[in-house]
Amino acid sequence: MSWTRTLMGLWKNHEETSEHSPSPKLRTPYYNIRKEQVIETVLKTLSTLPDWSIIHKDLERGEIMVEKRHPLFGSEDIVISVYGVSGSESALDIVSAKRGAGGDFGSSYRNITTFLNKLHKEIKPK
Repeated sequence: MSWTRTLMGLWKNHEETSEHSPSPKLRTPYYNIRKEQVIETVLKTLSTLPDWSIIHKDLERGEIMVEKRHPLFGSEDIVISVYGVSGSESALDIVSAKRGAGGDFGSSYRNITTFLNKLHKEIKPK
């Protein structure tokens, strides 16, 4: 992670993946497997991350809400959304935000990249 990202974190307290993100690491990943398989792998990956707790899951809609406890920043909320694009193709978006005022010093960015790196060891994006 660059110093620029940390500096931006002085006032920015959230981050998200999107189709047209300027950062390649924050672009929406697509997978050549069904939505249900991606959700199953996401849940398995979440269970391996310390300090990450699943708060709510709506598997029909493909949404998983997670809370991450951080010793310096308190709690952070993460929403993982899995979309079925076609029969055997799916996509995933993540929003990570720190609770309260002030920046997160790049913590939201690190949450997303940490999760995606672990997930991509199990399933490879297109």
